[in-house]
Order: sequence, then structure tokens, then C-alpha cells
Amino acid sequence: MALSRKTPLKRSGTLSRESSKLSGGGPIKHKQKTQAEKDQQSADIEAMWSVFMEIWDERPHYSEVSGKWLGPEPKSWMFDHLLEKGVDRYKHLKYEKMNIALVTADEHCLKTNGNPLPRHQELIYEATLRFIGE
Repeated sequence: MALSRKTPLKRSGTLSRESSKLSGGGPIKHKQKTQAEKDQQSADIEAMWSVFMEIWDERPHYSEVSGKWLGPEPKSWMFDHLLEKGVDRYKHLKYEKMNIALVTADEHCLKTNGNPLPRHQELIYEATLRFIGE
């Protein structure tokens, strides 16, 4: 079976700066944070790390999903909020240790992207029962 060679597609026209802009769009404008907002964010990060370190000191340094060893020092990605802290319904669980599982980077990524492993799904379900009820 012979393989056919494909020729590259040719552009019918030229691209200009104007044609590459999104219609109706413009530059993205970022709102500058106030000093109070920056201070609050720093306090939140400090409080979160305090909770993370308590968990790190209390639990074995293995994934609660796969049992894989996580290493000798904690990283932020190792701490997964089973019921997402960014969801209004679960914001009050942000610092709740029983809502945070130790996981690998891959496991955290899979869950964040909507594809948690079966054991991760079980942990999420257990957290839902614990904090929200049936």
C-alpha cells in the first residue's frame, strides 16, 4: 500500500492585524486589586497553608486516592478540596480539614478537569454525605 503525499494548504489571502482581531472584542482589562484585597488574599493564603500543614503533620504522606507516596515536603497541589472551595455552596468548607484529601498532581488534575478516578469519586461522595447530607 503506497502512502500518498499531501501538499500543504495554501492561504487564499493575506492576514492583517485587523482580520485577526476578534469581532467586537478588545483588549482584556484587568481590575487592579486594592490594598485591602491584597491583604485579604495574603491572609487567606496564610490560613490555607496553616490548614495544609496541620493535615501534613497528621496524615501519612500518601495519596488517599492511589496510595502513592507524595514525597518529603508538602506542595499546594497535594491538597485537594473534595467539595470545591470556589463553588458558592461549599465556600464555608474552605478550611475544613475533612474536606481536603492528599492526592498526587495527576489525580488532582483529573479531578479538577471533571474526570476523577473511582476512589476519588468515592471520597467526594463521602464528603457530600458528611457535609451536605443526602
